[in-house]
Amino acid sequence: IGSWRRRTPAATSVISVPASSCSSRTALPIRDDVSVRLPSTLAGGGRYVFFVSSNDTLVAGDTNGADDIFRYDFQLGEFVRVSLTDADTQIAAGSWSQLHVVHSDDGRYALFQTSADGVVSSDSNGVDDTFLRDVLEEGTVLYEADHC
Repeated sequence: IGSWRRRTPAATSVISVPASSCSSRTALPIRDDVSVRLPSTLAGGGRYVFFVSSNDTLVAGDTNGADDIFRYDFQLGEFVRVSLTDADTQIAAGSWSQLHVVHSDDGRYALFQTSADGVVSSDSNGVDDTFLRDVLEEGTVLYEADHC
């Protein structure tokens, strides 16, 4: 698939994923204690990586015992949980049918799908809906409801 390089005054990080090894590789390291599962995606010119993890030590208050979507900021060294409700609370475990994220080029916005009720107060249909998270302003809105 390729490689990317991130430079800081003190260090250079390189993560390479040869196309031939994609099927056998399942994770990439971010830090010594954290690896992200593929697929993960870059935004903000390589400043951010969006990924799925069940690691409950990345952010405070992660007690749902489930996979969550995160954004890691290489510049600040911070993890932000993206898959949150409009009240900035965690989403219930077991409510993901597909866990992946689509994000804006600058890393500010992320779309995710879940069948969980209560992600926003107006959603209680119990089927997959798409939500838009503004990571900067810390808000989640219903982007598209599945009415089937």
